[in-house]
Amino acid sequence: MTNKRNIIFILILTISLAVLLPVIFREKTEGFNQTLNIIGTLISSIAGFLTLLIAIILFNKFGIETPLLQKNTDVVFSFLEEFKRQVFKFKEKVSGSL
Repeated sequence: MTNKRNIIFILILTISLAVLLPVIFREKTEGFNQTLNIIGTLISSIAGFLTLLIAIILFNKFGIETPLLQKNTDVVFSFLEEFKRQVFKFKEKVSGSL
């Protein structure tokens, strides 16, 4: 429960900083639309970064790499067995001039 509260607190703090810092440190020549654009970009970046972290955690947790590698290896070996059973014959037509 404490872990969940810590994560929620960090998320709220991060989003509030992403909203407040561009408003506080905005230049006088900068319009409010530009500030909103910067806020949106920061929030989008944070969301993308969190999505990447979640994907990495899930990838490491479920170990997708091992079954996928095993499946690819099985497919390659089945293709090799199929090629061993096949016979290829090539006929070359020889012409007298080059």
